[in-house]
Amino acid sequence: MSPYNGPLQHFQGHPWEVFLMAAILKKGDQAPDFILTNQFGKTIKLGDFKGRKLIVYFYPRSDTTS
Repeated sequence: MSPYNGPLQHFQGHPWEVFLMAAILKKGDQAPDFILTNQFGKTIKLGDFKGRKLIVYFYPRSDTTS
């Protein structure tokens, strides 16, 4: 089980927070609820997909170092 209890707001601008959270999670752990902005500017919350299979893929913005 994840040590996080509530939503992690907006990972954008906090690359180390995302990295550290990923390092803590183990296979089979429940992912913490989080909110991101997709490539179209729409807010996406992990909890919106509860009960459905989902693949989350993080890709750095083009022409950036992170």
